[in-house]
Amino acid sequence: MYLYVKDNMKTKNQLLKLKDKYEEQLEDMKNKENFLERVTTEKKQLNKRIDKIDKLFNNKELLTKQYAKRNKKFNDMNLETWTTMLKQEREKLLKKINECNLLIKPKEYIKNIESLEYKVKFLSEINEDKIIELCKTFLVGLNQIVKKTEDKKELVEIIYELRYYRFIPYKDKFLKDVEELKISFDEIMKQVIDKACKLRAIQTICEEAEENFTILKILFDTQIIDLQSISIEPKYEDDILYLQYYDDKILENKIETNAKKLKVKKKTKIFI
Repeated sequence: MYLYVKDNMKTKNQLLKLKDKYEEQLEDMKNKENFLERVTTEKKQLNKRIDKIDKLFNNKELLTKQYAKRNKKFNDMNLETWTTMLKQEREKLLKKINECNLLIKPKEYIKNIESLEYKVKFLSEINEDKIIELCKTFLVGLNQIVKKTEDKKELVEIIYELRYYRFIPYKDKFLKDVEELKISFDEIMKQVIDKACKLRAIQTICEEAEENFTILKILFDTQIIDLQSISIEPKYEDDILYLQYYDDKILENKIETNAKKLKVKKKTKIFI
């Protein structure tokens, strides 16, 4: 089922730009030799940056010297804070290297090309009317698929697909922000989460169904590329319970919660 954009020139231009972006990525990836060379070069540059950080960590005198040099210019943090910031930067660099490694794996390479081809085809077949009506029809159809499936892998793919549709531009926002679609989106997201928890594709975070949905709804709203890298950790601060969401080891979001029957007590990956 294809979604169609209403007669709004701004939206059309946004989608055309998105289509151009995907076409450029597709062209880049299809030129395999250049693509591999570019990714390899990027990995080398990332490794060099990690080496520089490691040299600082392995030489306390050099670390202190570099901190003093930096502090003369900025003077905005103590040594401990700067060291923590360097560690976080190192984690981000390692994550980028892992993403590069994933990009050049044969199966992942083919999968990414197929995904880009689908997106280009989808955006090429846009018609300028009926977007809301057809989005509702799409969600109804997806609802039927979720009801029938007993396949954990298919449910994971549906989570990614639904997240993708929610971030399709519409006028000056995304489809997920369109008031007329919010109930339809909530219904299908709740069904997907309930089924995914039942089949143990994802963790049940809270025994109360509504709270569990509220906590896990982030899967459809985050822009973290690899959803399976997301972990959740409950943490008390000044007697207030917070849920911390991580992209691997990097803290991405933190929200206050009143959930009473949490099933997780420590940092836990959402996808099983």
